[in-house]
Amino acid sequence: MESGESLVLNGKQSRTVRLKVSPKADFRDVLGTLGEIGIPTTRVSDENIRFAILELLNNSIRAHREKGESRDICLDLTVSGGRLVIAIRDYGGGFDPEKLPYNLHADPTTLDLRSRAFAEYQRANGYKRFGS
Repeated sequence: MESGESLVLNGKQSRTVRLKVSPKADFRDVLGTLGEIGIPTTRVSDENIRFAILELLNNSIRAHREKGESRDICLDLTVSGGRLVIAIRDYGGGFDPEKLPYNLHADPTTLDLRSRAFAEYQRANGYKRFGS
């Protein structure tokens, strides 16, 4: 298997890496483990991919803690057809996309993080929510 078609963890190549994350995990440990995964080159930088994964995990951990949910969060990274697919399964209850301060399907480059909608959303959620 060529490195461009696989992920690398602990010196082993695989098309899929599955991590189970406890909602009680120290986020620094999660960050360290994620940093150990070799991600194949894509048109998106490794740094942006890791940031997106961390944001998703952070949201899941926060939701689990708020609900008192003790089940693990499952993170799957899969290389398939030249694409990196990221899937997270959690038990945090989800969110209503209609309540977000932006259109979830809009071009992300059009988002205004300083908009009145973002400010009101953050204020309403005690500044514990960024937008999901």
